[in-house]
Amino acid sequence: MMRRWRELLYVLLLASVIIPTLPRLVEMLRIARELWPLPIEARREKLMPESYAAIEKIRREVPPNERIALVGVSRPSLDEALFVNYYLYPHPTKVFRDRWTYLIAKEKPQVLVRLGSTPKVMSYLQLRDEDIRSSRVVRHVTLPQQTRTKFAIPIVTSTDGPLTVAYTIEGALHTDDEAHVTLTLQPAGIARQLTIHGSRTFYDLVYESFGVMEFAAWVQVSSDKPIRAAFWLVNRQARTAASIRVIEGPLEKPAPLPVVPKASLWLLNLSDEYTVAHAGAHPALVPPRTLMAINATGTVTGRIYAFISMKEPNGQTRFTWPEDLR
Repeated sequence: MMRRWRELLYVLLLASVIIPTLPRLVEMLRIARELWPLPIEARREKLMPESYAAIEKIRREVPPNERIALVGVSRPSLDEALFVNYYLYPHPTKVFRDRWTYLIAKEKPQVLVRLGSTPKVMSYLQLRDEDIRSSRVVRHVTLPQQTRTKFAIPIVTSTDGPLTVAYTIEGALHTDDEAHVTLTLQPAGIARQLTIHGSRTFYDLVYESFGVMEFAAWVQVSSDKPIRAAFWLVNRQARTAASIRVIEGPLEKPAPLPVVPKASLWLLNLSDEYTVAHAGAHPALVPPRTLMAINATGTVTGRIYAFISMKEPNGQTRFTWPEDLR
């Protein structure tokens, strides 16, 4: 009797394992039956409809002897690198953990594939843009009440600093009526036209608007209707944001900017002609439409706009604007 009870117990335990997995087993048998008459490529496409089609597209577009960088965007995407590498054969490949390891590598393939559910060939700028657009530092954009039709954003950037540090400009433009706005990146002179009705926000003003990275430049803004504007310089690693004052022209009087040994004094020539500015007793020749940095050596005079920036230990940038000085 005890033996029969033991056998019944074993049957029940076995059934508890088999029965829950039976639907999955039936499904796998159904898939195997569908795949059996298909060639190997068709089987792969059936099992991985998006990723395998993307891999085949890469194989067709990239020459067989061209080395490919496989760049991860998450831990699961790195796990997929083994399979992508296998299906891309005979293309030689190299796996990079993220865009930063690709950026600092001494030797890196020129063809870059972003790993993920759908592998895709893209440029480093496109990969960086995907990374940056995934989050915002400035959560709540507060716009001033003042409206303008012409103004300048005196400093803009879209650049990568030390490892994992990225700087961009976040902000917004707003109008209650439909406005046609022209943004011009200076001194490059790259123009972009926007039509705005309501608010238009930016996570990376320079790349979004002009498709380039810049270490330090400025933007000229004109609109056929009054608009409100606010912008911040953000350190995306430190998650800090420094407000940028928008301006309408050069200094109207000497700016008593302080002498700060470790700070940068920025001189902005908004005109189309060379001009000479003075910082304390030191003269500086500023080319047309140019933003340049010198040492902060005192009161600034000249037909330019001037301000100071200084980086703090927490990664925040602190600006000193002449309008804030008494």
